[in-house]
Amino acid sequence: LPSQATWRNIEGSAMQLQLPWPPTLNGYYGGGMHGRRYVTHKGKAFCEAVVDICEQRNVQQITHSVAVIAHMHPPDRRTRDCDNYWKALLDAMTAGRVWDDDSRVRLQIGEMLDPVRGGLVVVTVIDYQGDATQGLRAMLAGIAESEASEWGA
Repeated sequence: LPSQATWRNIEGSAMQLQLPWPPTLNGYYGGGMHGRRYVTHKGKAFCEAVVDICEQRNVQQITHSVAVIAHMHPPDRRTRDCDNYWKALLDAMTAGRVWDDDSRVRLQIGEMLDPVRGGLVVVTVIDYQGDATQGLRAMLAGIAESEASEWGA
């Protein structure tokens, strides 16, 4: 795999970033007094690393709806829940000015892959209205329709 600070545009309608391994949701947030939650040192360090990568690569802020595909390479072979990493990942990308708000993310797909020393996530951001996403959405809608009919919905 390329170095962790990789960035490239793909056909003008997509971007790809190679980011460090994010902390879990529990590692990203800590609990303070009176029920207040805060971003931990680990969460801040991850966020700062993503901001640095985005600045180094001169990321241009996205102003439309997107789909995000995350290929996750954990640092070791322990069993992990793919969904525990999304909050840190999307918040850090917001801080890195990939978009103005992570509400721009209309579709997210994560895949846990083989481990890589230190861990990393290859994130591909594509236009939600683009051809690639339209095909993916049509496929997902077909699957959902098929499953709904099997369950009698």
